[in-house]
Amino acid sequence: MADSLGHPESRILAGDLNRPDILRRKARDIRRRTWEEARSLLREGTPDAGTRREYALFEDESVVGEWVAALARIRELGLVMDDGALARWLVEAGDVVFEGAQGVLLDEEAGVH
Repeated sequence: MADSLGHPESRILAGDLNRPDILRRKARDIRRRTWEEARSLLREGTPDAGTRREYALFEDESVVGEWVAALARIRELGLVMDDGALARWLVEAGDVVFEGAQGVLLDEEAGVH
């Protein structure tokens, strides 16, 4: 949450799954920023082997591309719809119930958290 509030320009949203170029740019920004933070933590102590393996993921340039490619399956299955499709579905459905525990109305920026 702190990263999302501190860097809203690279916050990944569900709609970004339909825009691989934007998704890739945001993921690269997050990876770069997180790696910079991780490097400072590595310098502060002596990490164990497991920790070094985790940090090594940030050095791997292919991680973002592989992640974006894996998410393409969600797009292919039609699990993310554009705003227009959702608006049409809501009109057709009539009454709709949203489960708050799933994140609806938990948007800190909207002020309803």
